[in-house]
Amino acid sequence: LDLLEDAIRTIQKKDNGGLSYEELYRNAYTLVLHKHGARLYKLMRDVIEEHLQKDVRVIVQNALYNNFLEALNTQWQDHKVSMQVIKDVFMYMDRVYVKNNKVDEVQDLGLKL
Repeated sequence: LDLLEDAIRTIQKKDNGGLSYEELYRNAYTLVLHKHGARLYKLMRDVIEEHLQKDVRVIVQNALYNNFLEALNTQWQDHKVSMQVIKDVFMYMDRVYVKNNKVDEVQDLGLKL
C-alpha cells in the first residue's frame, strides 16, 4: 500500500516521470485479487482528499484576491490530469471492486471530492 500511496502523491505533484505504471498496476491488481479492494479504495480516496484539502485549497485561497480564476483553473486542469493517470493505475480496481461494491469509479470519485 505504501508504494501506491507514494505513487498517488507523486502523480499529484506532476513528478511522475520515474514511476513504473506496470509495477503500480500490478500492485493494485494483486491487492484487489487478494480481497484488499476496500483498503485500496479507502487509501486512494483519503490521499486524493488530503491533497485537495491541504495543497490545492491553500493555493486557491492564496490566490483569492490575485489571479483567482487562473489559479483555480490551473488546479482544476492539474487535478483532472492527475485523476486520469490515477484511474489508469487503478483500472483493475475499477473493473472489479468498484463494480461489485457499487461505489464511485476512480475518475468520478476524484471529480466529486
